Amino acid sequence: VGAALDIDAASATIDATTADLVLRAAATDILLYTTTTGKKVKINNNAPAYLSHVADATGEHFTIEQLGSVDAGLVLSSAGTEDDALTITTTAGGMDISVTGNAASEDLDITTVGAATEMRLTSASTTADAIQLNASAGGIDIDGVNSTINITNTTNGPGDDITITTVTASNSSIILTSAGNGTDAIALQAAAGTIDIDGSAVDIEATAAFSIDGGASSNLTADASNAVLTVAATGGGASQKLVLNSAG
Repeated sequence: VGAALDIDAASATIDATTADLVLRAAATDILLYTTTTGKKVKINNNAPAYLSHVADATGEHFTIEQLGSVDAGLVLSSAGTEDDALTITTTAGGMDISVTGNAASEDLDITTVGAATEMRLTSASTTADAIQLNASAGGIDIDGVNSTINITNTTNGPGDDITITTVTASNSSIILTSAGNGTDAIALQAAAGTIDIDGSAVDIEATAAFSIDGGASSNLTADASNAVLTVAATGGGASQKLVLNSAG
């Protein structure tokens, strides 16, 4: 065969009946072209198909890439109807997904579009960071619309806590806000244990009635040296009263 082999025909078929069909380019790439835009390279129609790479040494990667710094993308698409219509799996190592775009909308978007299509993050790990959400500089935003948001921890021993913490000594806050108009718009409940509120100062304000009720012996104490405990009704008016009652 000469320096080049050119086969032209209305259609062409190459059959290897008893062994592999090998295409080898010694010094350059193997190119598969369709001269009409939008045509496809199809593998094993109407039967299972595999595109495989065998590695036997470190660094022998299998790379699928989109070349050319233009407005084009690498698209993986499946019209399958099974619950695993598109599956990406590693049987031993890990998986990294990275996005380096810095312009508006060059984000990492994971979206479900069906009304009954859920998004689930699941981990079988038993470490303390089995699932970790980490923003090294920006924030984390969790929103729900017309439904519920539940954060649940099933514990089996001491120290299995849920902790919400700000860690920098700056003018930052943990803010719990509710636009609900029920009697339990914000509810703190302990089914068996107690609720402990500590701070260098604690300020509780209510624009309407405010009550603290204890089902057992209780106290309200200022125990620092020279501390003053003030109980006052300060609004004024003919019917204003300060009432201290005992049924003893």
